Amino acid sequence: MRRLKSITFLINKYIGWIRKYEKDGKQGLQDRRGKTLESKASLTEEEKLQLRIKELEHRNQYLEAENGLLKKLKEIERGMGQRD
Repeated sequence: MRRLKSITFLINKYIGWIRKYEKDGKQGLQDRRGKTLESKASLTEEEKLQLRIKELEHRNQYLEAENGLLKKLKEIERGMGQRD
């Protein structure tokens, strides 16, 4: 079970990197922890809302992919249990 969790963790990391690269290219893969975007302060209210919608859409896509992955992992686990 611990091995399965570590595989799931790695797959989730990989999916996150792919999504960041698809969204922002190489710049999306840079470590930006602790840094704020100066440009966000100058956004209009409508632009902020559009940005939030995009963020939520990406989050939804991520969660759908994660759920699909977890379903597959459960199928694999059930298949391994039947073989024992």
